[in-house]
Amino acid sequence: MDVWFLDVGQALSIVLIKDHRAFIYDTGFSFGSFNAADSVIVPFLRSQNVEAVDVLVVSHQDLDHSGGMKALLSSSYVPSVLIQNFTTLDSYGGEQKPCDNSLSFKWQGVSVRALWPMVSTVGTKGNDLSSNDSSCVLLLEYQGHEVLLTGDITARVERTLIEANPDVFEDGVELISVPHHGSRTSSSDRFVKQVKSKWAVVSSGPLNRFRHPNLDVVNRYFNADIKLMNTADEGAVHFAVLSSGQLAYLPQSVEEKSPYWRTIRVRQ
Repeated sequence: MDVWFLDVGQALSIVLIKDHRAFIYDTGFSFGSFNAADSVIVPFLRSQNVEAVDVLVVSHQDLDHSGGMKALLSSSYVPSVLIQNFTTLDSYGGEQKPCDNSLSFKWQGVSVRALWPMVSTVGTKGNDLSSNDSSCVLLLEYQGHEVLLTGDITARVERTLIEANPDVFEDGVELISVPHHGSRTSSSDRFVKQVKSKWAVVSSGPLNRFRHPNLDVVNRYFNADIKLMNTADEGAVHFAVLSSGQLAYLPQSVEEKSPYWRTIRVRQ
């Protein structure tokens, strides 16, 4: 099984591929008619000889996560199952499901379990969750390896996740998507220490105006001895569960060895 953190700039799209079938978490950006599905995701799926998208999960409504959804649903890769909480699509012919902590299913031998939001908060009027804190958080497990997909949750939800899922955080999670692109409001010291991951991946854009990832966040992962990667520096980040059973990071070779923005990227 392959896990790809696609290079979609200051946005997020993660694609799992197994046996020429795909599971997608978030669809990246949209700016008018320009979007990550048409420009990145669909060409990527074709390059990987993906035959079908089985599941699409859109963590929340913000356009850097949901921006490519409509374009993907209009492409040749219409997913069989759509999981999201913010809209009802009458024209979509597949199965629609909400994301809450009752959600649990198998995909291609991968156990998929939603940790957040709680059932009691989904669709409840008057709940005080922000769009970011409404993000669908998924725990994936395959052959003993766990991957945590976090959307844009803040420290508030991180605390709840730790307290509500001691089984998850007792042994740690091997690979995580860094919450909210490395914002200072997320990746709290407690969360970083208790997640105990080997790798953490930030999806951000080079020279982004938010200055993600925040330097304090970067230092927290460094001090916890967690290898932090950033799509703004690495491009697409690729992991795979190999035939040996090992979860491995597979560096990508690129034609342009030193993109121009690497020489001007400055952190203060």
